[in-house]
Amino acid sequence: MTVLLDFDRTIFDTDTFIDYCFKKLPSLKDHIGEELELAALANSHILNGNLRFEPGELRQFLYPDVMAFLEKRNPQDLAILTWGNEDLQRSKVESTGIVDRFSRVVYTSELKGHAIKKLLPLPQPIVFVDDDGMQLDSVAAEVPEVMRVWMRRVLVRAAPTVDCTPVESMEELDAFLGNLS
Repeated sequence: MTVLLDFDRTIFDTDTFIDYCFKKLPSLKDHIGEELELAALANSHILNGNLRFEPGELRQFLYPDVMAFLEKRNPQDLAILTWGNEDLQRSKVESTGIVDRFSRVVYTSELKGHAIKKLLPLPQPIVFVDDDGMQLDSVAAEVPEVMRVWMRRVLVRAAPTVDCTPVESMEELDAFLGNLS
């Protein structure tokens, strides 16, 4: 089995993290706007050294049910597939201190369906978990054999237009995965 987990709003509380960044680097508030623009600005601050995260500093932004889920699962079965500015995403993922709980971490700026297609073959079955309907739709189009799970913790993204199993927590995901075994 391979479980590909999105990072932002699936295992990481991105909205609370954004507020934290405003406190850590107040000049970011001058550029409040679309999330992608804010991410690009944060990425540039990471690259120039103005915004840094210490090891473990961002662990506080993992949703409360994430560690229990990760402790139950074999790291060989788990991967993170995250979309966005690679330096920002890498900084966030590494600062949570959970990289060792995954067989790999994949950073992409492509739609995730295309990114998964490049990763194949992977141990079957493959389960992809994301909060973003556009990403779930891309997986259905590119790799329809991949099971899709819609993480509905925070409904800020468009809903998928394809069939997905909806979950609202890692406990629900764990139960879904248990039914596959």
